[in-house]
Amino acid sequence: MDRLDKQIKDMEAHLAALRGNGHGEPHGLLQQSFVELGISLKELRVAEEELRVQNEELMHAHEALETERQRYAGLFNFAPDAYLVTDTAGVVQEANAAAAALLGISPRFLLRKPLITFVHEDERPDFRSLLSRLSEGANVREWEVCLKRRRASDITAALTVAPAHGSDGEITGLRWLVRDVSERKQTEQSHYRLIVEEVKDFAIFMLDARNRVVHWNCGAETIMGFTEREAMGQPGSFIFTPEDRERGEPEKEAETAIREGRAEDERWHLKKDGSRFFASGVLTALKDAHGNLRGFVKVLRDITERKQAEINLQKKYEREHRIAETLQRSFLVELAEDAFPGLFTASFYAAAFAESEVGGDFFDAFALGEGRVALVVGDASGKGLEAAARTSEVKDVLRAFLRSFRGLAVARILARLNDFLCDAQRLDAREQEGFVALALVVIDTNSGEAIFGSAGAEPPLVLRARGKRVEEIPTGGLPLGAFPNQSYESTTVRLSEGDTIILATDGITEARRGSSFLGYDGMVEVAQQASGSSVHALGQAILNAARDFAGGSLHDDACLIVARRR
Repeated sequence: MDRLDKQIKDMEAHLAALRGNGHGEPHGLLQQSFVELGISLKELRVAEEELRVQNEELMHAHEALETERQRYAGLFNFAPDAYLVTDTAGVVQEANAAAAALLGISPRFLLRKPLITFVHEDERPDFRSLLSRLSEGANVREWEVCLKRRRASDITAALTVAPAHGSDGEITGLRWLVRDVSERKQTEQSHYRLIVEEVKDFAIFMLDARNRVVHWNCGAETIMGFTEREAMGQPGSFIFTPEDRERGEPEKEAETAIREGRAEDERWHLKKDGSRFFASGVLTALKDAHGNLRGFVKVLRDITERKQAEINLQKKYEREHRIAETLQRSFLVELAEDAFPGLFTASFYAAAFAESEVGGDFFDAFALGEGRVALVVGDASGKGLEAAARTSEVKDVLRAFLRSFRGLAVARILARLNDFLCDAQRLDAREQEGFVALALVVIDTNSGEAIFGSAGAEPPLVLRARGKRVEEIPTGGLPLGAFPNQSYESTTVRLSEGDTIILATDGITEARRGSSFLGYDGMVEVAQQASGSSVHALGQAILNAARDFAGGSLHDDACLIVARRR
């Protein structure tokens, strides 16, 4: 600035001398030159002032920047946490006092050293992978690593890393926050051990990446009998049964845990004494922040008592199922077409698809005397042995009532049977209430008189030989055994030669396709179409139509009796 000021003053003196010597020159041209030179000098003065102001601003900025630099250096160097600045290759460019103290090395010797030299040898491959991902812009929030220190024991450190960007947006370096978390990790491990060791109802043990036991809690010793010393170093498969080891089940379990994070199973395992116990277990894969497998933890619970109870229950179910099947087969002896004089008869039974237990549907046909026949179809509530026992009871008592009280009306017979079942429920203190839907007809084969009664069942049908007319027989009443002291209705119909009676349980009418049902009208339509067929063909047509409507299999058991007056 001083040099520029001197040059401007020299120019002003020179301009004054020219004016003094220019009185003899042509006035206009010389005067114009003096004016222009004066303007230029003024502009130079203005530029000089601007430069002076800018120079002062730069000096102030420099002083402020130096102050901030010194403040940053103070904060960086005396910060309580360890801070490092490295290039993208991990070579230290800056390090504060806390970082040097943490690593046990002087700050000036720490500079220009690769940070990886302080990482434990086992973890250096992972550290190189971390640097590579950071240089590519990956976001790593926190990572734990074992650091080696000069003249001190190793520590577990938590690294928080942030990339530094240049003006062009490219990564120019890395900023590291390093915290010693050894004490925290030791506390966590101590708490974990206390918790794990206190758990005696669960076997908890840890395996390394090679699937060898590295920790064995007291619960594992209690359940399996192996002490920690005996279990340490054993392969994780040593508690599996020989047949499971032969099938490769331990390897499959580990592969599932690695792939999905955990593998659950319930299987038999071995104890030290060679005995077996049934356990529910979970194998969890342990991985580090980069997805590298570190080992496994297995938690087992002995559920042998529960399994044994399930086995006993299954055996009991199978026994009852066999008994129920035997009883039901006795209820469903197929009727011969000429079983009764004056009638052609046919009976049908279809079990529901994938039915796990024997149902309560049944039919019966028996003589009541010369020329009198009773036909019955019914559906007892429940499944299995309970339903089979109730069915047997209903059939036997109904036969006894019909044969003992021959003069009693059908409606009165149904009322007595209902009261009997209600009393049996109460007097026998049965655990579950049960009821029976039933349709009954008593036929005089000589006169053709048929007396119908119903208790909560589908209305009986009469298919007339003349005109193929179908009559729905109006009867009514609640299912048997539901409520005592009930009244029932009966309807008398005269059968002509060739007229056909159809009795069916609701497994036929409730055959469904989606939300649609075959229904009573659907059964009537099929009966009309097959009316000219034999009784067996007619019944088979109805049953096939129900199956076809339901897509090949029924959703409920179905019984059907077809009887035609000769």
